[in-house]
Amino acid sequence: MKNLICGHIYQLKKDNFFFGCLAIGLIFLIVSIRFSSLGFESGGVDSLIGTFLSGDIVLYAFMLLTANMVAEAYRSGVIKNIIGRGISKKQYYLSIVFTISAAYLLVMLLSSIIMGVIAASKFGMDTNFYPSYYSFSIIARILFVMAHISFAVTMTILIIIKPSCDFFILS
Repeated sequence: MKNLICGHIYQLKKDNFFFGCLAIGLIFLIVSIRFSSLGFESGGVDSLIGTFLSGDIVLYAFMLLTANMVAEAYRSGVIKNIIGRGISKKQYYLSIVFTISAAYLLVMLLSSIIMGVIAASKFGMDTNFYPSYYSFSIIARILFVMAHISFAVTMTILIIIKPSCDFFILS
């Protein structure tokens, strides 16, 4: 599993679509910084967590990246080589889910740190009354992201791979 994840990280480094997802994340970071500088957002720790938890459009871009990776593996025939080496499809798909989820969470974490520094310099750090709530919301977001990425993998398999079977042919 570790080798699969390292292979997917290498694949992400070479993928232009991944850099497009990073650019989308950067654009949304700049837009949210611009809105916060205009005063549309409250400051403090709430802005930090709000930035970390509000990256849904970037998440959809990472879901498309996941679908692209799975479709490319089937299109180029890499999946036959992987299964021929004795690696199960379940491990392969889980490694894709873990890799893309970790990449998305790192992008959102970096953008939330940047927004937190900007918010702290502008508004100061408020007292944090419910630290367990914030940690629970971050754990819930991680599970939410993994569920979305898993959904993208499943739908890619059902839409791209299964129509080639006789299941969808009407007689």
